[in-house]
Formats: sequence, structure tokens, C-alpha cells
Amino acid sequence: MIVEPSPPQFILAPPHPINVFAGSSLNLTCKATGLPRPAISWYKDGQPVTRGSINRVKEISLLPLKNVQPHDQGEYWCEAENAEGWSRTSTTPLKCKSFVNNFCPHLRLTN
Repeated sequence: MIVEPSPPQFILAPPHPINVFAGSSLNLTCKATGLPRPAISWYKDGQPVTRGSINRVKEISLLPLKNVQPHDQGEYWCEAENAEGWSRTSTTPLKCKSFVNNFCPHLRLTN
């Protein structure tokens, strides 16, 4: 069987939107097929996410977000690239919700 080269195509992409409570943890995941196997990169608000923050498990790219805080809010997406082309997931907005004064100390109750 001869397999033809093919551009990246996402078969798993982050859901959107994502609303999480401050202090919680989650994994953003994506997976792309293609030949040769595409390299996957993550972005937040248009800036590349540091590769050291990204894990790969069984062809799935995981971006773990631990102890989510307001500075983690933003728009996330993944891009896949190989010699045959490029693809990008849709944007996933992440919002940090808070339990008043418990997890987001910058929020204050006013009378």
C-alpha cells in the first residue's frame, strides 16, 4: 500500500468557549493527521506558547493549565504544519471565573 503525502488536518481541537474557576486545572488538547506527521504549536493571544509547557501523549498535543488564574485568560489555538501544508484550529476563548475573594485575590467586595 502506497500512502500519499497529505497536509495537516485536525481531528481533535479544543472546545470553545471554556469557563473555569480560578485555581482549577485543565488540559487543552488537539490532534492533527497528515504525512509527514505534522508539528503542532500552541498559541495564546497570538503569541507562541513555550514548548516546555506542551506535552505529547499518543499523537495528542496537550497544553496543561494548572491553577488557572486571571492572567491565563485569553484566546488559545493550535497550528499544525508539515511539508504539505498548514492548518489552524478555531480560537478557543478561556475565561477565569472566581469565587469572590477565595481564588482571585485581586477581586474585592464593595459595599
